[in-house]
Amino acid sequence: MHPFPRLRFGTLPLLLTVLCLLAALPATATRWVSLGPDDDGTVLSLAFAPSLPTTVYAGTWGGGISRSLDGGLTWASANAGLSNPVVQAMAVFPRDHRFVWAATEGGLYRSVDAGHNWLRVTTEPVTAVAADPDLASVVYIGTRNGMFRSGNGGATWIPMGETLVPAEIRFHVRALVVAPTRPKTLYAAYQGMRSGIFRSENGGMGWARIAWGEYTLLTVDPKIPANLWAVDRRGVHLTNDGGATWTRVLQRANISALALSADGARIFAAVPGQVLMSRDQGAHWRRIGTGLPNRVIHGMAVQPDNPARLLVGPESRGAFQVDATTGTWQWTSEGLVGFAATAVGPAPDGSGLWLASPLGLYVTADDGATWTRKLRGASLRSVDLAPLDANTLYTGGLDLRAGGPALFCSQDGGGSWMHAHGGLAGLQVLRVAAHPLDPLTAYAGTEAGLYKSIDAGMTWTELPLTGIVTDLVIDSNDPERLYATVQRRLYHSHDGGASWHVRMEGAVPSLGARLLRGVAVAATDPQSLAVIDGERIFLTRDRGTTWQKLEGPAFVRDHQTVLFAPGNEQILLVGGHGGAAFTTDGGATWNALGAGISGLDVNHLHYDLTRPGRLYAATWAKGVMVLDPAP
Repeated sequence: MHPFPRLRFGTLPLLLTVLCLLAALPATATRWVSLGPDDDGTVLSLAFAPSLPTTVYAGTWGGGISRSLDGGLTWASANAGLSNPVVQAMAVFPRDHRFVWAATEGGLYRSVDAGHNWLRVTTEPVTAVAADPDLASVVYIGTRNGMFRSGNGGATWIPMGETLVPAEIRFHVRALVVAPTRPKTLYAAYQGMRSGIFRSENGGMGWARIAWGEYTLLTVDPKIPANLWAVDRRGVHLTNDGGATWTRVLQRANISALALSADGARIFAAVPGQVLMSRDQGAHWRRIGTGLPNRVIHGMAVQPDNPARLLVGPESRGAFQVDATTGTWQWTSEGLVGFAATAVGPAPDGSGLWLASPLGLYVTADDGATWTRKLRGASLRSVDLAPLDANTLYTGGLDLRAGGPALFCSQDGGGSWMHAHGGLAGLQVLRVAAHPLDPLTAYAGTEAGLYKSIDAGMTWTELPLTGIVTDLVIDSNDPERLYATVQRRLYHSHDGGASWHVRMEGAVPSLGARLLRGVAVAATDPQSLAVIDGERIFLTRDRGTTWQKLEGPAFVRDHQTVLFAPGNEQILLVGGHGGAAFTTDGGATWNALGAGISGLDVNHLHYDLTRPGRLYAATWAKGVMVLDPAP
């Protein structure tokens, strides 16, 4: 029988026409596929909003911040304006859920709109944060170099506790809490030459020691300011008289999280794979249910209006909700930011794919089936491979051990690394770029300037360009020609960085650019450049003599990355909060860039030139994703 028994001869031209139209559909009909690494994300901190108990924030290791509006059952990314994805602690103003603080390795961030947008108010790494219970403008922070107080929302800061240790001795504040019913009463635990717990009764102006030793966790009774719980390596300790006397109420050596219910009646302590609860001031403890992953629990918080319900974050397993009454656990990580990728770099010989992340540097040689971590101890922002030598690669970010910028080079495919120790200004490296023709030459942009190496990273020389270098690209047609975005300006160099000239002054009224975040050069037309800030896209076809301001796609905000398609300068791509988009008509219209990436935060887009039509995206939540074919 004929395979098309009902097909009439006259319908054949119509069928052929339909098939041709389907074949001509843009590549965005294809779907993005996640390549991993597989990870539900590590939640470092959890904070409920007392004034709106169904709202809870999760600070993650590498994934920034996620927000839940249903008590932690489902989550959505809340990273607009957040440039550092390691969120160690969070605090919500008790009287208004809109005011939130996030402590990160890159400083303290403030939100006044319930996490929709974030503003950085300090640049020093913050280890602890406490919100004043009465005034939204007052906040206290702990750092690796002391404690500070702000009375104006983070605009200015006053040091606290300077008399605790000599000024020349740095100390690490591990925990900082404010008594909810007595806002002038603060407790702080710090580690250093004189480790211990200190109490202040005057808002941090004066302090008195109440305990010796290295304490890591503190929580104060919400109703009785003199009742303080503290954790050290020996277990949980309780004082009912403001520190005059102490009782060890739980002897465990590996307690990683501590939380108290809003009524003060239940105390919870987390050990790997377990949560213990006491309802009698620590006299007796019982394990709540079973079934938690056997991982260290970093984040834990009790729902303000339900003392029997809490959220916990086991390492690499997202979040779980527990009912302390029934002892039942429920995995509640839907939408929670998982593995965060900040940049992606395909090897120029097709041998593998490299991923920069807050957890280090990873590589896969089998399209994501397996990943190997090649570098740890640094929160990495950028990675680039030398086009003529796939074994030479550069990566940079923040040094998690020593603080300050981290900059590495490997000439053996990640087997060994040269670390640039010292000499680099700024908090962290934001961008690295390898020379297209000389594997020994590379550039690194930091938060304070631009550097160049001509010996594979052994030494770095400061170039005459200062400020926050958010992006740097090398013209593949003329490697001596560089472009760098610094604050609201685009700079151009025609001599390998020896001299620089402004090509776009974003502050002029006709452009009105904010902090520029990225720049792209079209490989097929070096006269075509594109620059982005958080909201707009700026396009030139004459190497910066004239500029056109484009309104970006409405469904992609907080732009993070921009690039041209390798074979067509008319195709421009942009990624950011909400996904990725592309235009083929100079920004008049924008189309979603593939299916399956909508709603995600895209940090970086990169074509694989060894596999034409293949596009990678580094995302906050799903690691590396691939679109093939792409525009």
